[in-house]
Amino acid sequence: MATVTEIAPTALEQEKDLYKLEERMHFLLYQIAECDRILRQAREMEEKLVVLRQELARLAKEYVTLEE
Repeated sequence: MATVTEIAPTALEQEKDLYKLEERMHFLLYQIAECDRILRQAREMEEKLVVLRQELARLAKEYVTLEE
């Protein structure tokens, strides 16, 4: 009976440790997903920036030719 009493607290401690690890893993997965989302948005904004700069260059050319 003494053996069972000694094993039970250890099992309970392991269960708490597993819970803490799982909680930390879920938090890290959430952070990774958030970083992925931000990086995806940044890539999309870089693409949009290229298009906007091209349009600005086109309008600047048009502006110069209309001034002449």
